[in-house]
Amino acid sequence: MELIVGVTGASGVYLSYKLLQFLKEFKEVKTHLIVSKSAKTTFKAETSLSLKKDLYPLSTYIHDDSNLGACIASGTYKTAGMIVVPTSMKTLASLRVGLSNSLITRAADVCIKEGRKVVLVPREMPLSQIHLKNMYKCSKLGYVIIPPLLSFYQLKQDFIESNASSKDLMDMQITHILGKVLMQFDLDLPNFKPWTGISTDKE
Repeated sequence: MELIVGVTGASGVYLSYKLLQFLKEFKEVKTHLIVSKSAKTTFKAETSLSLKKDLYPLSTYIHDDSNLGACIASGTYKTAGMIVVPTSMKTLASLRVGLSNSLITRAADVCIKEGRKVVLVPREMPLSQIHLKNMYKCSKLGYVIIPPLLSFYQLKQDFIESNASSKDLMDMQITHILGKVLMQFDLDLPNFKPWTGISTDKE
């Protein structure tokens, strides 16, 4: 399986780092990484990670976002699909209208036209009507929209009752978000905790 991972300049670039860490554990998966110019700026603003030392070694292939001649810019190069994490509102708008002016948007456009799955992880708050309309239109076009939203059903057992730290809480939430993303490609994270239901028995 080959997966494309696009990283745009929205807040939350740390999610892409964790995603690549998780994907590295799947021996059958090869990744194609594209980091936009704006994403490189966001990495400096939000993390202490080095792209060359920390991020790039996690991916099988690295592509420049301006290289529209890359193999993944063509539908004849087969992949299982693409994950754009995080997805900026600029990228979302470009995908809605098919504006392939970067390798990230071109690769996503290629995957959609070839019937391959593309997962978008849009990060913005609050969401304007423009953002919501763009997400709706992208969903209608075949994109899967997975915003990085908090999961609350794990809080009682995994956080409150165990007196976990705030870092533990963040890791738990990131694992849950990315676990939902990878489920779209039939990849199961070992630490992902699905909803198992509640008992309706009377006390």
